[in-house]
Amino acid sequence: MLTILEFTKNNVIATKAKENLTEADIQKIHPLIHNIMNRGQKVRWYFEMENFSRWKFNAFWKDLKMDMSHADDYEKIAMVGDKKWQEWINQ
Repeated sequence: MLTILEFTKNNVIATKAKENLTEADIQKIHPLIHNIMNRGQKVRWYFEMENFSRWKFNAFWKDLKMDMSHADDYEKIAMVGDKKWQEWINQ
């Protein structure tokens, strides 16, 4: 489940992901990212992770990588969580 945190505003997106992420969770974040880009701003994303299932996270990360075709539109991404996420990203 992906929760949009209350300090999301302007060009900052703050999220907390717990356990399994679904397609609906992915769809929550895309409009926020694209709204920032459409205003000509760069995205700053705080992404906190807690208790991820490896398979679900990989699916989310692949989708995020596809969105990263707009890498120049991201100013900063802070990923916070257990060390496991670093291993999953590199697969």
